[in-house]
Amino acid sequence: MKHIYIFFLIPFFTVNAQNITVSVDLSRLTYTTAGMNIYHSGSEQTGVTNEGNGIFSYTFTGLSEGDVVEYQWMGYIDSGTPTSGAVSLVPKIGDGGIEEDLRRKYSATHTNESFNTDYSNWFNYKVTALASDYTSPTHYWGSLERTNTTYSIITLNATSGGTYKAWNNEYNWSRGHGTVDNGDNTYTLTLDPTTSLEYYWKEEVSGTSEDLTSCTGNNAIVNTDGQNYANRVHNAGESRTDTFDTCPSGTLSFIDNELGIIEIYPNPFLDRISVSTEEAIDFVHIYDLTGRIVQQATPNKANFSLNVSKLSKGVYLVKLNSGDREATTKLIK
Repeated sequence: MKHIYIFFLIPFFTVNAQNITVSVDLSRLTYTTAGMNIYHSGSEQTGVTNEGNGIFSYTFTGLSEGDVVEYQWMGYIDSGTPTSGAVSLVPKIGDGGIEEDLRRKYSATHTNESFNTDYSNWFNYKVTALASDYTSPTHYWGSLERTNTTYSIITLNATSGGTYKAWNNEYNWSRGHGTVDNGDNTYTLTLDPTTSLEYYWKEEVSGTSEDLTSCTGNNAIVNTDGQNYANRVHNAGESRTDTFDTCPSGTLSFIDNELGIIEIYPNPFLDRISVSTEEAIDFVHIYDLTGRIVQQATPNKANFSLNVSKLSKGVYLVKLNSGDREATTKLIK
């Protein structure tokens, strides 16, 4: 009798454990950091590595694909402010906070990363294990900003005694864009480098919005119909400096219906301003904000330029007269 042997091949599956490495950059801090731990699974985890130059890293091990790790960096301070002790990540992306735009782009940029926060007291990073080991881009402490990304910075030069925010109707932000008060009458926005938007500045205490309807001539810089609306145009990857209620460089000064189309440029100006009108201008008077005439001319031309190099830095009113008609606009040096 023959014996028939039947062999069953039973597949043996192995699941490789995956690792996730995360890191934080403390180089922006103004106080000394004695050490770092990471908060995960309800307790602080030791084993954070000091990479030097203010960068600390930690590796989560033994993960399976799809596992979600939620963590928070904990810094130990040995001097200065804040006081000694464990200092958790203070979220800066609350309603109207510093990183409104970065919050919108965060998970879309890296689909396996997100965050969890109440927008007022605590903030946790979240990262999902992939099919192989994953190294998360380094973040700055207390921020969604990644150290390997160049962000767009928009800076506003404002006057003292106010609180300013950038507003954007497309995003319908209830408190304006996340604007940072730098304490020196300047305000900044940090934007993801892929963000394009239209916006305008608003002084929050008085509720006064800047009026840029006179900033005509280049709708790639200011989008306006000349009467009802005017928005600054931000192109992706661009950094710039704005002056509140002042036409940006590259636009013309204004349209005035009484005298027809009048163009004055550049604004802001340096040594000269050029004027182009439909009719000859008899008189030009330039006033400072006290109402004092600081320069005047009688060009009797429709197109001319003025040497204004002797004017000090500041804001001026320029009045143009043609017969019994006049127009006034604001220029800045």
